[in-house]
Amino acid sequence: MSISGVLSSSQIQSLVKAAENQYNAPIATLQAEAKPLETEISAYGNLSSVLGGLQSAVQGLMDLSSLTQVQANVGNSAILSATASNAAPTGSYSVTVSGLATAQSLYSSDYSSQTSAIGTGTLSIQVGNGAAVNIDVTSSNDTLDGIANAINQSGAGVTASVVYDGTGYRLTVIGNQTGSGNAFSISTTGSALSGFSYASGASGMTESQAAQNATASVNGISLTSASNTFSGAIPGVSFTVSATGSTSISVGVSTSDAQSAIQDFVQAFNKASSFIQSATAYTPASGTAAVSATGTVASGTAGPLIGDPVVQGIENQLLSIISTATAIGSGGAADAIGFGNIGITLTSSGTITVDQSALNSALSSNYAQVMGLFGAMGSSNNPSVQFSGATSGTVAGVYDVNVTANSSSLTSGTVNGYVASGSNGMMTVTSGPAAGMTLSIGTGTLPSASVFFNQGIASSMASLLDGVLGSNGVIQQAQNDLQSQLTNMNSQITQYQQASKEQISAMVSAFGNYENVSAQASTTANDLNAIFSSLFGGASSGS
Repeated sequence: MSISGVLSSSQIQSLVKAAENQYNAPIATLQAEAKPLETEISAYGNLSSVLGGLQSAVQGLMDLSSLTQVQANVGNSAILSATASNAAPTGSYSVTVSGLATAQSLYSSDYSSQTSAIGTGTLSIQVGNGAAVNIDVTSSNDTLDGIANAINQSGAGVTASVVYDGTGYRLTVIGNQTGSGNAFSISTTGSALSGFSYASGASGMTESQAAQNATASVNGISLTSASNTFSGAIPGVSFTVSATGSTSISVGVSTSDAQSAIQDFVQAFNKASSFIQSATAYTPASGTAAVSATGTVASGTAGPLIGDPVVQGIENQLLSIISTATAIGSGGAADAIGFGNIGITLTSSGTITVDQSALNSALSSNYAQVMGLFGAMGSSNNPSVQFSGATSGTVAGVYDVNVTANSSSLTSGTVNGYVASGSNGMMTVTSGPAAGMTLSIGTGTLPSASVFFNQGIASSMASLLDGVLGSNGVIQQAQNDLQSQLTNMNSQITQYQQASKEQISAMVSAFGNYENVSAQASTTANDLNAIFSSLFGGASSGS
C-alpha cells in the first residue's frame, strides 16, 4: 500500500508514531512533575504518624498525678499490708498490732434435724444502734434451714447457716461487719423460738465471738478501727492488719511509673526526630557511582521534604522546647535544673540520649523537681500541705501557703496572698499566678508551707502538636495544597491524553483517505488503457 506511490505503510506508521510522541511529550513532563508531589504527600502522612506517636507519649506526661510517686514497704507482711497515695510524705513508722477486728458470732443448741418443724413466731434482729428487722417464722419456714434462709433474705445485716457438729444441727448467726459498733441482739416471740434469742447476759444462743475493734499503735500513738484497715493515722497511707505483732512501714519514692513515662516520651521523640532528619536530608553520591566514565559528577539523593519550611518550623520548635526547658526548686530560679542535670542530652542529630543511672539517681533524690521538667508538678516543704494538681494556666513559681480553715465544710487560706478555698481538706487557688493550683491539707491542721511548681514541657509540646496535627493543622494544610496541585496536574494530563488521542485518530483517518484517493486514481488509469486498446488496437502512449 502507498499514497500515490510515494509513502509505504512502514513510513506511515513511523509518521504516526513520531506525531504521537510529540503530542504525548507534555503528558510525560506533567507525570514527571507529579511524582515528587505524590512522594511529598506520602512523606507528610508518615510525618503525621510519627508526630501522632509523640503526641500520645506527651499525653502520658500531662497528668503526672496519675503516676505512682510513692510506695509503702512493710517489714513483716504477715502482720499487715500497706498502700500509699501520692499525698503520703516519705518516712518510716513503727507499728504494733495488739488486736484484730472481729464480727460477732452466735450459735444455738443442738437440734436433731435441720428440716423438722420447730414452731412459729417472730425473730427481731438489731445491729448496733440501727433499726430492728422483724422476721416472721411460719409453718412454711419453721425449720433450721427455713429460719436460716429467712434471716439471710431479710437484709438484717447478719448471715445465718446450719452447721452439723457431729451430734446435732445448730443455727449459727454471724455479723456482716466487724467492730464493736456492729454487735447485734436477737429477740423472739413464741416460746418455740426462744432458743434463738440473744442479748448480753441473757440465755438462748451462745456467743462464740464478740464484736470488737482492731487496735494498734503507730510510733506509740494508740489507734482503733472498726475494721482491720486503718486510714488517716499516717497521711496518705492505709494499712490492713492480719495478725498481732510489731513491724514497720516505710514510705519512699517510687520511680518506676515515671521512668516508664519518660522512656515512652524519649522513644517517641527520637522516632519523630529521626524521621524528620531523614526526610529533609541530602545524601551526596559516593564511591564509583559518584563520577561517571566521562568525569561527570553524579547528583545525590534528596529527602522528600528537604527544604520544606513547614517541617523545618516543626523541628525547630521541638528542639527549642527540649533545649530551653528548666525546672525551679524550693529556692526558685537559683536552684533551677535542666535536662542535662538529670542525665538527658540533646544530640547534634536532634535525638535524645538518656544516662539511666543519672536519671534514676535524680528521680530518687529530687522527684518533684525532676518530673517538673516534663509536666505539671509541685512540692511542699510541709507534709501537711501536699500539691494535688494545677491547670495549664498555673504559672511556675514558689508560693507561700497559709491555711486558715480546715473542716469538712470549708478548707481555705491564701497562696501568695490570693484566696484559696474548698472543703474536706482540699483547696484551690481562684486567682493570681497560682490560679488553678489545688492543695491537699492534712486532717485537723492549719499549716503554713512553701510550695514550688513547674509546668514542664508537656503543656507547650502538646499545644504545638495540636496545632500541627489538628484537622486544620499545618500538616493537613500542606497536604491539601500539594493535593490541589496534583489534582490540577492530573486534570491537565487527562486533557492532553484526550487531545492526543483525537489528533492521532484524525491523522490515521487522513492517511486512510489519501490511500483511498490513490487507489481510485490507479483504477481510472487502467480503465482508460483498456478503452484505447479496443479502439485503436494498442495502448495509449500518451502521444
